[in-house]
Amino acid sequence: MISLSQMQLLEQKIESAISKILALSTENKSLQSQCGILESEKVTLQQRAAAMAEEVRSARSLKEKCDGLERENLSLKDRASALESEKASIKERCSALEGSNRSLQARLNEFQMNQGRIEQGILNALNKLDAVENTIIETVGLGDSPGGGTSAARPIPQPPPADDPLDFGGDESAVDDFDEFGVDDAGYAPEGTTASSGDDLAPQFDIF
Repeated sequence: MISLSQMQLLEQKIESAISKILALSTENKSLQSQCGILESEKVTLQQRAAAMAEEVRSARSLKEKCDGLERENLSLKDRASALESEKASIKERCSALEGSNRSLQARLNEFQMNQGRIEQGILNALNKLDAVENTIIETVGLGDSPGGGTSAARPIPQPPPADDPLDFGGDESAVDDFDEFGVDDAGYAPEGTTASSGDDLAPQFDIF
């Protein structure tokens, strides 16, 4: 049979075990509460990790964009240098064209200033040549007409000496202007006749 002392000792052990069980139960509840907290923190950390990963990817994308912009910037700098060279070349060409334009404008103005005088000189030269031709034709007609006598009745004037220029009314510049139109200063005469320098055949070549 179990003695009283053994019963008391057994009760003490049971009470001690119950106390430990209660303590372990309380500790288990505390640990469970901590596990819940840790689980929440774990979710939060996972979310933060995902956000950081997204930020890393965004940073990498931004870096790639920066590298692309840097390359584009270098390309634009090269293009700007090429455009500067082209601009300098175009400026030189513009300066040359402006000089050429001024020269052409000056020549055009000079031509416009002399155009009327040149045209009038040509008309005067044609009129003088017509008058000379008509006079020569009349002279030849008088020599060949019946009753007009022989050519001795009206001698054909001799050409002027080689060293005497034609008299253009005292205007020596008219001779040079007349030569510009391809008219020989020795006069004009049809084939078979002799040019005349006398006043009885043609008026003087005062063109201008």
